[in-house]
Amino acid sequence: MSGVERRRIFVGREMLPLEELREHETINYARLAELMDEIVSTGMLDKPIVVDINTKTIIDGHHRYNVFRNLGFAEIPVIYVDYFHPSIVLHSLKQVTKEDVIRTASTGRKFPSKTTRHMLAKGHKLVHISDPVKNVNYPVLIGQMVE
Repeated sequence: MSGVERRRIFVGREMLPLEELREHETINYARLAELMDEIVSTGMLDKPIVVDINTKTIIDGHHRYNVFRNLGFAEIPVIYVDYFHPSIVLHSLKQVTKEDVIRTASTGRKFPSKTTRHMLAKGHKLVHISDPVKNVNYPVLIGQMVE
């Protein structure tokens, strides 16, 4: 590799306490209710949320995070990314930068829902950042919720 280390985009996976996560966007309550019904009826969370490894900022999965929070769970499956990896592309109609996302999350303020869309450059095309993430099929059981 000629002395140059290749940075990985996806750098780990674990169960993370909800209290450690930082949101950068508000949620759409109709979408939250729809997703909560889906997760409760199937008893399964298909995809982990995507989180920046360095700041614990939610990059994708604000609605899934809020479903777990509203159901009283203490932790959620996450997949960590190196958010500043050049293959992670931020799309925003409001000229938001990755630095803005991290700064907003760290202050507790939030952009409106769907202000940002995170994509992954794969060759000459862009895919949603959660597309290559493998399903976790995490069971949503009452016994795992906080009392």
